[in-house]
Amino acid sequence: MKLFTFALISFSIGCLFQVNGQTTSVQISPKWDEITEKDIKSLLDAQTVAINKNSLADLMKGFWKSDSLTFVVKDGIADGWDKLNSYQKHNMELMAKKDPPVKRKMSYEIKFVEQWSPNQVFLIGKGIVTKEDGEVGMTYHFSLILEKKSSKWVITSETIS
Repeated sequence: MKLFTFALISFSIGCLFQVNGQTTSVQISPKWDEITEKDIKSLLDAQTVAINKNSLADLMKGFWKSDSLTFVVKDGIADGWDKLNSYQKHNMELMAKKDPPVKRKMSYEIKFVEQWSPNQVFLIGKGIVTKEDGEVGMTYHFSLILEKKSSKWVITSETIS
């Protein structure tokens, strides 16, 4: 009887196969191609500008306008663009009262990315909210699934923690 062990190691490392003590690694996919990187960074930059301006309409342009959109937060899941729009509106109103947009600045860092196909990317990032005095007020992590729909990259799923 042959011993066969299979382990999937995600995050761009690939698949690791072990058969009878010999290990073979297979790369799943490249991180992402240059055009996709440029397009997605442009989308994330636009999202950041929208948040910094407290512009709900501009923020929502980056999300897939579909009932199949998912947005996962501590409180649960918002299914669909309309529910996410309501959720974001409420959050932006609360944030504006607590810490007006002129007194804070949102930025992000990309921590990990993997292009699953020419039209689909998985991304993990860190959001940073800096106060007017330069002090970091809050950080959080997020994961996105972005898909190219009608020649435009949009967020189809987001999880924030």
